[in-house]
Amino acid sequence: MDLDYGFYSSQSKSYINEYGEKKAEEPRVVSTLAIETITGIASEMRYALTMDNSFLTPEERKEFNEYIKAALDSGKDSFPEKSKDGAFVFEKENRKQCFVTLGEIERYQELFAGMQGEVEGNGYDWEAVVRAFLKELYPKEEKRINFDSEAEMFCMYCSDEALMKELSEKLTEMLRSGEIKKYISEADFLSI
Repeated sequence: MDLDYGFYSSQSKSYINEYGEKKAEEPRVVSTLAIETITGIASEMRYALTMDNSFLTPEERKEFNEYIKAALDSGKDSFPEKSKDGAFVFEKENRKQCFVTLGEIERYQELFAGMQGEVEGNGYDWEAVVRAFLKELYPKEEKRINFDSEAEMFCMYCSDEALMKELSEKLTEMLRSGEIKKYISEADFLSI
């Protein structure tokens, strides 16, 4: 079964699939929403197909049911795996991509009080802060990490599960201890 959908990435100026991989052609169903929405759309599609897949051909229905059975039998990897222990949330959506997002972004806007310009603690501002953090503490890994933040959401993603879990934990620890303020003061907010 091949559903022809995808997303337009303003970062790479190309169409991508739910794994962030470039698509050769423009898909029939396109969205320009953030990567977090990609995971939501995939979950909604899975749910809708589980509830009513009568429009599928018998071969597609069999293939989809096998996919659902394998996902349920595996207990992980095929459905979202989330860790919400910290402020920076780790999520493993599929076998190829892991995400770190900042939940309740408005809760941390006070850290940006008194900053020059239009810095307000939105998703783009947090992206600048995390880039400063990566540049100093993870310079080799920095190139492997992609961002897809929006005004109301911070999001970074990469295929390295261990690295993304480590970053989620370290950033949460620094946010709680106040150490993150160092990177807020060093961030290049104009580069985002």
